[in-house]
Amino acid sequence: MRLFINIFIIAVIVFLAAVIVYKSFKKEQQGRCAACDLDCPAKKLATNLPKNSVYFKKGIK
Repeated sequence: MRLFINIFIIAVIVFLAAVIVYKSFKKEQQGRCAACDLDCPAKKLATNLPKNSVYFKKGIK
């Protein structure tokens, strides 16, 4: 009986994790998130990298 309960609990956890992953992939296919439209400090930092920076890639300004 304990084995059945443990298997059931593990199956529920795996199922819920799969549902969350599915929903996140589905949401990602819809497009950019709302945070991309904000002018946050991380976005400012990424757009103002010096051209000789290690993190600077060609084509990204």
